[in-house]
Amino acid sequence: MSRSRLALFGGPAFFITWFVAAQILYFASGGTTDGGPLPGPDEFPAVVLSNRPSVYAGATLLAVAAVFLLWFAAGLRDRVRSDRGLDLIGPLGAATVAVLVLLEAGLVAASVRIAEAAPEASWTVDQLSGAMGFESFLTPLLGAVAAAGVIVAADQNTISKWFWWVTIVIGVILAIAGVLEGFDLIPAGRFAIIFGLWVAIAGFALQASPQQAAEHFDRT
Repeated sequence: MSRSRLALFGGPAFFITWFVAAQILYFASGGTTDGGPLPGPDEFPAVVLSNRPSVYAGATLLAVAAVFLLWFAAGLRDRVRSDRGLDLIGPLGAATVAVLVLLEAGLVAASVRIAEAAPEASWTVDQLSGAMGFESFLTPLLGAVAAAGVIVAADQNTISKWFWWVTIVIGVILAIAGVLEGFDLIPAGRFAIIFGLWVAIAGFALQASPQQAAEHFDRT
């Protein structure tokens, strides 16, 4: 198996790692199974300090997830090469999300140290980490860019027809969600998981060579 095809498996690896990290950090930050409100500025420092190992574990997994996503972006770059000069759109969109997740990981880890030195500022740092990561409305928009990049860069007969349609639908959903979140019409971060699912699906769907995908496309 070539390095570029192996790199595409960074997609499902990213989704799994990010999802586990998100769950760990949710509960480490005072989240409950019934979806109750998270601790406010006054309660947050004590909650974070009492769950220090979980916060660090979640931040570490976020950083690992970001690396997996960058690896996937590299594989995507090789898979959707195009003569039309548009083949960088999808990989750059995915790589930008990876950078945001990496920044989120750094801020999450920093919130613990800040809770010790300046408790009043730790909640603000935590909110900033959410704005940098998947809670940001930028992520659905960038996810839409990454999905659309596959559509515009790859000819229709070089990817499977089902994946072609899945990518179109997900790209439209993410773009609409990003706009609605930007105007505070829906809660931020509700649709970001769809981008993670698309990355996981793409990691498997793009394993087929362009020639194999073209043959499947013609049959369907």
